[in-house]
Order: sequence, then structure tokens, then C-alpha cells
Amino acid sequence: MAGQPCYPKSVGSVSLNLSKAMNMISTLIGIVALFAALVAFIPLLGWLYWLLIPLVAIELVLLLLSDKTAGRNINLAVLAIAMFRLFIGGGLI
Repeated sequence: MAGQPCYPKSVGSVSLNLSKAMNMISTLIGIVALFAALVAFIPLLGWLYWLLIPLVAIELVLLLLSDKTAGRNINLAVLAIAMFRLFIGGGLI
């Protein structure tokens, strides 16, 4: 095995799989965005949806690297809630 680099596939219990990492990061951001979407239901905080929609859209683009669907489903739910709430409110608040 001389001349061949030996790279560990995992360090301890942490896997270096990009797909799993992207899904975990996206799921965490999706949960934070879902919490923010619930807070934005409070009257006069509807402007928060204008911040959530681009954040979730960027996350959906990044999820193209992941083969899992949990993070994608959370982000799609947040996107649907935010767009529906803006539609009902006329897009202002």
C-alpha cells in the first residue's frame, strides 16, 4: 500500500458524507425557518415572510446535493406557508 494515501472514511462517529451533512444543515435551517414562519403569524410581523422566502429558496437549491428528502420537505412546507400568508395579506404584511 505504499504510495496510496490513506484517507479515513469517518472520523470517530462523524461521517464525511456530503449528502448527509447537507441534509442535516438544511433540516436545521428549515426548522428555524418554520419557527420564524410561526412567529410571523403575529399581526404586523408579516414582513418576516419576505426574509424567509429567499432563505428557503436558497436552501432548496442547496438541497440538490442531498439525496434525502426530510430537509426538502420542511423547506417546501415553510415556503408554502410563507407564500400563502403573503397571498392572503396582499403581499404587504
